[in-house]
Amino acid sequence: MPGMHKELLSSWRAAVRPRGSDSSPQFYVSAPLAGKAFRREGMATLLDVAEELGCEQARMLLYKDRCDFEALVRTLSFCGWRLCAPIANETPKSCAQLVYEL
Repeated sequence: MPGMHKELLSSWRAAVRPRGSDSSPQFYVSAPLAGKAFRREGMATLLDVAEELGCEQARMLLYKDRCDFEALVRTLSFCGWRLCAPIANETPKSCAQLVYEL
């Protein structure tokens, strides 16, 4: 229809690895697909959940070949995320890992 535009939906997903005997639970975030609208509210809600679960940080993997990789990393850095060194045997070479301290 003329004059109408599509709203791009932002779908953030997360997973939690239970607390180990000597560590806090691990919280992992999955960013929306490339080209989807970035909504801070969705990410903020996930980070609130992570904090309520007693997590000390959240981690996110981003594929380096995303068409919006650089822009997304820059946006996430303004929101408090930072690039970190990959974890051996956990981070694929095709991905960058970001961390958010809660």
